[in-house]
Amino acid sequence: MTQEECKNQLALLAELGMDVQPRYMCPFCLCYFDDTALISKEDAPQDSLGGSKIALTCKECNNKFGWQIDCHLINSIIIDEESELPENLESKIEILSRSCKGKTIRAILKDEGNILDFYLLPDKNDPKVLDAEWKLLESEEDHEVVFSFPRITKKVMRGNREAALLKNAYVILFSYFGYSFLLNPFYDKIREQLEKPLEDVIISGLASSEGALGDVPDGVYVSDEMPLRGFLVTFTLKRRWKHHYCVFIPAISNGYDAAIEKLRGMDAKDGFHVCLVEKSSKYWKDKNKIQSLIEWVTSKNKPWE
Repeated sequence: MTQEECKNQLALLAELGMDVQPRYMCPFCLCYFDDTALISKEDAPQDSLGGSKIALTCKECNNKFGWQIDCHLINSIIIDEESELPENLESKIEILSRSCKGKTIRAILKDEGNILDFYLLPDKNDPKVLDAEWKLLESEEDHEVVFSFPRITKKVMRGNREAALLKNAYVILFSYFGYSFLLNPFYDKIREQLEKPLEDVIISGLASSEGALGDVPDGVYVSDEMPLRGFLVTFTLKRRWKHHYCVFIPAISNGYDAAIEKLRGMDAKDGFHVCLVEKSSKYWKDKNKIQSLIEWVTSKNKPWE
């Protein structure tokens, strides 16, 4: 996506009667920018979670959402992964000392294929505590070792995390269709929710829990039927493992409340009929295709073409 492509689509939307100018507009704040130094590339999902730069936004929005909401999603993934022993990786642990109550022994836990073993760290422990515990272990035929992983302290606020998932879906949708229907005031609620992640601008429920709707391949899908008429955006976050999410963006004719109520009662066994959307420049360059797209989003019964 380039600035020129953004300007050209806005020019087509102006021809269709929309009050827009053929200048670059940030899809978040909807402000115009002529200075290229104020525009940046937006990655969705976040590049640290396996994403790539697929859209253009203003630098102010890009930076603000990075520290305001994206970091909470990244931190939640780190916490989820580090709370379990990573495969083929070492993990620092602490062992409760029975011989010296109230003290711990630091060690390394290793996954050695079929054997889970731990190694004491002489240089990281009190020698007297380590010696006393070791003698106790040697004196017992049967013994049990209690260990725990050090607690990971990273800031995660649920509202900010959900806003980051919603933002990913919004950016991916923009990369497919551009401004077209997203400029409708109906989607101001999504933009406002990103600005105010701790407020219930939209009642939470558009973003699924990880894997809640099944293993739907990454992409953009459409659903024709009420109360789930709209777009299902699926994406995978990648760090040590893969984390799959689905976010539903309702059509204007569908509304938010009905979609959220339906989604809350669904799980992977239910599912709903969707059609994969092919990513095409026609949605950016073909005025007839853009017009048809806008009509579908605002209609209750027009079939997807």
